[in-house]
Amino acid sequence: MKSAPILLYISIVVFAGVMIGIIPALFVLVLMILSMFTLNRHEIIVALTFAFVPVLGMAFSHYNIGIPSSLVCLLTVLLFSFKEIGKIIKNNRRPITYIFALWAIMLAYYFITGRTENSSSKIVVMSELVILYSLAVFILSSAKDIRFDKIAPFLLMSGVFIVAAAHDYSSYPAFSGLFDFDTIRSEFSLRKRNLDEGGVSYQKIGMQVICAEALFLSASKKFDFNSFFLLFVCSWIALVSGSRQAILGVLVIFGAWIILKNGKGIKKGDVVLSIIALFVLILGLSTLELDIFSDLFQSDSSVEESTGRDYLYPLAIIQSNLLFGVGFGNYENPFIDGEVYPHNLFLEILCEMGIIGLAVISIVIITWYINEKPVFMQRVNSGGLAALIVLPFLIRSMISDDLSYNFVLFVLVFTLFAKRSNNFQVNNGKL
Repeated sequence: MKSAPILLYISIVVFAGVMIGIIPALFVLVLMILSMFTLNRHEIIVALTFAFVPVLGMAFSHYNIGIPSSLVCLLTVLLFSFKEIGKIIKNNRRPITYIFALWAIMLAYYFITGRTENSSSKIVVMSELVILYSLAVFILSSAKDIRFDKIAPFLLMSGVFIVAAAHDYSSYPAFSGLFDFDTIRSEFSLRKRNLDEGGVSYQKIGMQVICAEALFLSASKKFDFNSFFLLFVCSWIALVSGSRQAILGVLVIFGAWIILKNGKGIKKGDVVLSIIALFVLILGLSTLELDIFSDLFQSDSSVEESTGRDYLYPLAIIQSNLLFGVGFGNYENPFIDGEVYPHNLFLEILCEMGIIGLAVISIVIITWYINEKPVFMQRVNSGGLAALIVLPFLIRSMISDDLSYNFVLFVLVFTLFAKRSNNFQVNNGKL
């Protein structure tokens, strides 16, 4: 494996500086922007899409720049991929067909049933992200000149930026030291949830961390020093974020990598090793006296108490609106202030689109599976393991965020699991 870029090595220094209050968020942002010059054009497109949307969202919000970060990233990606857009569309017609079909279903449901402000913002964000991620994922899947170990540190640094911005931009209390694992989660819980792109969220930090881990390990077939270093930094940031799904996500992705790293099939020995490693790590976490695990490992805690999610209300909504749901973007939990989605992709579809909507979506997915005969164990042209790249988005869709963000899962699945013969090779990514 090639030596990892310097940004990976200095990420731990920068994060330590953030935790002790000597490195501000602006420094992290400038460092990320300057480091972009070490990437080629294709890597810039992927980094912008995966790492910079939440970063620029928080920066724009703080500096009163009234432009959606997803739109800025989309326009920039279009600029960098302008010469290849025709070829991208031509050679990805099959994934585009299925992506467009699902998006059209959502759009139709919005026009027919959407009646809230959340409905409108939801379809707009979804549409922007569908185009943005489609372009990036088509290139990620097809280009041979992308190094995932160069992109992963940008995702790490975006998590570091959000941690720094919590204090600098959102007036969170100063951290008590390098290993302050309670401030972000406890402070976020005390405040009214800010669901726009400029708000601090421990889930945002966690998603960047597990994406960084998945991208880095996806191109690695052995656990070397660089992998250990990245896993340590990911675990540290995840613990600081207070995001339990991120902490468990780090463990799950590592276990999945042990099983899938050869990309040729699942070996029994790797499965056993993965289970043992995960058991030991989870057992170790359960012994830590941290508030974020106090409910998770209590035997008498309910599912709702352990996960911090209300799954009973969405089930009641499904039961009373079984066929057509409550309408696209119309879900709202009156018992939890600001909760406008049930934190699960399938529950959200059932709540807002009903069994009819889920059936229509299922027809598209089943048609894709029958016609395309997807390959789940393959690698993309630049060497990344497709299943590991998809995994963070699968984890997020099951426990966090709404359909506008989780629709990206379908973009990844339809594209990365397509047979390599269905893909194309784009031009060299040099600037």
